[in-house]
Amino acid sequence: MVEKFKAQKQLTILWISLTIVIGLLLFSFSSEVIIENNEAIWSWYTRSTLPFNTLIITAMFAIKSPHNQNKIYIQKFYYYITLGVSSSYFLLIIIFILKTQTNSSLETIHLITNKSNYIQTFFEAFVTGTLGYFFVSGGKNEE
Repeated sequence: MVEKFKAQKQLTILWISLTIVIGLLLFSFSSEVIIENNEAIWSWYTRSTLPFNTLIITAMFAIKSPHNQNKIYIQKFYYYITLGVSSSYFLLIIIFILKTQTNSSLETIHLITNKSNYIQTFFEAFVTGTLGYFFVSGGKNEE
């Protein structure tokens, strides 16, 4: 068992920090083709990360810190599944971004921003499900 509030804080930090780091990485790339298609790439990136960050941040504000309450515990399995799915999703985003760097042609940019949605949508379903369940599920009170 793992304390739910601490696990949620760790996931929140993971999501926010990786979103910022990957955004800075994307910002630092200066390929000519990427600069010309800057709007499409940033639109794809924000659609890929902001809805999940909004879900997580909203859930964290809705959850009261358990300082004066009994601590709630959840099974480690759910935490590790959520952590694994989140990490896999960020790895997928990094792969898509790095693909634009190794082959920064207009076709690759089009593939990343439009056609990647098939693979990405599949992952997003799992990310939404695991994050939603993890942040909303009850858990067990400390005994």
